[in-house]
Amino acid sequence: MGLVLIISHQFGKTYTGNLISVTILSGIWVVWLKNSHIPPRISLCLVLALGLRILLFLTNGVFEDDWHRYRAEGLLLGTGVNVYSLTPAEVLAFHLDKINAHPQRAEIVYHLAHTGFPEYPAIYPKELIFIFGFVPSLLWLFLITDLAVLLIFQRISHHIFYLWCFHPLVLMEGFVNKHYDVLLVLPLVLAYLLMQSPKMKFQILSGLFWGLIFSLKGMALFLWVLLPPRQKVLSLFALLGFMAWAYFLSPDRFSQGSSLVIFAKWWEVNSPIAYLIRMILQNHLSPENTALWGRAFMGLLLIFLIYWKRASLKSSTLICIMMLANPINNPWYLILPLAYGLLQKDWNCNWLPVACLGYYSCWITNDPGISLLIYIPLSLVLPLWYLWTKQNSGPPRDSPDWVPSVRP
Repeated sequence: MGLVLIISHQFGKTYTGNLISVTILSGIWVVWLKNSHIPPRISLCLVLALGLRILLFLTNGVFEDDWHRYRAEGLLLGTGVNVYSLTPAEVLAFHLDKINAHPQRAEIVYHLAHTGFPEYPAIYPKELIFIFGFVPSLLWLFLITDLAVLLIFQRISHHIFYLWCFHPLVLMEGFVNKHYDVLLVLPLVLAYLLMQSPKMKFQILSGLFWGLIFSLKGMALFLWVLLPPRQKVLSLFALLGFMAWAYFLSPDRFSQGSSLVIFAKWWEVNSPIAYLIRMILQNHLSPENTALWGRAFMGLLLIFLIYWKRASLKSSTLICIMMLANPINNPWYLILPLAYGLLQKDWNCNWLPVACLGYYSCWITNDPGISLLIYIPLSLVLPLWYLWTKQNSGPPRDSPDWVPSVRP
C-alpha cells in the first residue's frame, strides 16, 4: 500500500507512475491470493480493502480527469447551467458570473480547470450528473457503493468477495483513475440476482436494471449477448424507454454538436487491430471512408468471434472479444464484464484484465517499438491465445481455483 501511494504521488498524472502502480497492485493481489495459508477473517478483509480504496482515491491518476468532470458538471447542474450546451472551457472563460453566488464556487472552478477535453460539453446522462453534484463527496459515493457490492459478494460467495477486495483492475480504474463504471457494479449485481428468480415480476425488475445499466454505459451492451433470451427482450425494452426519457429530458445531449456525436466519430482508440486497419486504409481512402470501412471490419470481426465462440461464450471469452474487436479499448470497460464473470463463477476472467498493464506501457516511451513490444502481447496475443485454446472444447467448466476459503 505504501509503495503504491509513494509511486502514485511521485509520478502523479504520468503513464509511468500508473504503470508502476498497477504493476504493484497486481503483485499485491497475486501474493495475497497465493500466500494466504491462514484464511483471513471477513472483517479484516473489509478493513484492508476499504482502507486501500480510501488511500488510492486520494492519489493522482493519469485518467482521473473524468472524475473532475463528474463533480464539476454535477455542481453546475445545480446552478442552472446547461452542461450539454456549454463546455467547461466556455464556462471558465465567459460564464463565471453564473456561479459567483454558489457556495462551492471554488470547488467548481477547480474541477472545471482539471476536466479532460474541456472543449466538449457533457456526455453523461442527467440523472448521473445530478447524483455527482448531490452527494457531498465522490469519495464516499464510490466507497459506499463498492462496500455494498463487497457485502453482497460476501453473501453470495466467499471466493467472489475475496477476489473483488484487491482486484487490481477494480482498484486502479475505480479508485485511482476514478471511473464511474465501478458504481454500476451494484445495479449489475442486483440485476443478476433478480434474474435468477423464476417469478415474472423479478424478471421485469431485472430487465429494468439491465436497461438502466446499458443506458448509463454504452460499452455494457457487450454483456447483452450473455443474458438469457427473456432478459435480452426485457432489457432492450427498458433501454429504449430510458433512452426516450433521456432524449425528452435533455435533447441537447443528442444534438449535432454534442459529445455523443463527437466521440462517435472517434471510431478507433487504443485498439491494436483497429489502429493497424487505420494505418493501412488512410493511405488509400479519405478519413470518412477509412472510418466507415474500419467500423465495418471491426463489426464483422465482432460478429465472427461471438459466432465462433457461441458454444462456450462466457464472460472471460467476452472480455477477450472486447479486447480484440472493440475499436475503442479502455481498461475500465472491463470492470462490468469482470463482475459478471465472477457472479458466473467463471474464474478465468480474474486474470484477463491484468492485460490492461499493456495499456499503460504503450505510453511510457517515445519509442513505439519498445511500447508495442509490451503492449501487443498483452492486448492482442493473450486474448487470441485464450480464444484459440478454448476452441472446440464445448461449454467450459469452472476452472479449479486455489482461492482459500474465508472465515466468517
